[in-house]
Amino acid sequence: MKYRTMRRDTWRRAVKRRTAGRAIERNGLRGRESVIVIDEASAPLIVGTPDGKKLCVADKGYVWYQRAFEGEETWLTAAFDEKGVLLQLYFDVTAGNEFVDPDDPGFRDLYLDVILTPGHGIGVLDRDELDEALRTGDVTKAEYDRVLEVGRETVEMLERHGKALCREVTAAAMELVESMNPRADVVAALIWDGDRFLICRRPAHKARALLWEFVGGKVEKGETKEEALRRECREELDIDLAVGTVFCEVTHVYPDLTVRLTLFNASISGGEIRLLEHVDAKWITPAEIGEYEFCPADREILIKLAEGEKGE
Repeated sequence: MKYRTMRRDTWRRAVKRRTAGRAIERNGLRGRESVIVIDEASAPLIVGTPDGKKLCVADKGYVWYQRAFEGEETWLTAAFDEKGVLLQLYFDVTAGNEFVDPDDPGFRDLYLDVILTPGHGIGVLDRDELDEALRTGDVTKAEYDRVLEVGRETVEMLERHGKALCREVTAAAMELVESMNPRADVVAALIWDGDRFLICRRPAHKARALLWEFVGGKVEKGETKEEALRRECREELDIDLAVGTVFCEVTHVYPDLTVRLTLFNASISGGEIRLLEHVDAKWITPAEIGEYEFCPADREILIKLAEGEKGE
């Protein structure tokens, strides 16, 4: 049986990493949760999904979250992509999680695994390895039967509570990531032309490559938010901006950055749009939002627009 610990010090795929963790408790059991942010990977990790598709679960910018409680017989690992989107929940069936070192608990792997891949279903992995372990005497018949029972219980739990667990794990993982992230105050413009608003496409060489966004950028020291927005629009689109009221404020945690975004209603007061940084720009209506892939930080904004909220 393999023995693994939460720090995963021998995991060579994560060439450069950042980590954060904390003690937790549930029903009187002590536990620990942690994240590994992969700043550089030796190679992508591609796995199969329950419905036969291929999925990358580890690469540069990805996050792995782990959670374990002392004595429990499953160990949870969750994978997130570079946008902070949950890719997979992965449960190792264990011989009982050990907290000899509370800061780096570990487990003996009992072969069987249960996964939930959002959009692709629930699956059970490595039953063949478990069967072989029984044949060779690496596990007893009692251990074998118990592993299968834990596997069934985990599948049933995911069928009943999988969606809620995905939300819970995402919140916990992003909170840990945020605790070690640099933070940026960012402004953006919701530029209206009648019933249409302007969106811009990020260049391929930058983070969140080729995703669509609202034009804007970071607030520099000594600037007001309105001043920063006018400067960014001149630098990126060569236009002058009439800045209006705040449409909304959102906070989003990326694996590499926590963004506090203020979106202003605005209109063009001078100049013609020239793409000085972005690779494309379009005027769209709220009904067309679904045709474009936006930066995750804009998700809450897009919901408001799709539901009919409009700036003044």
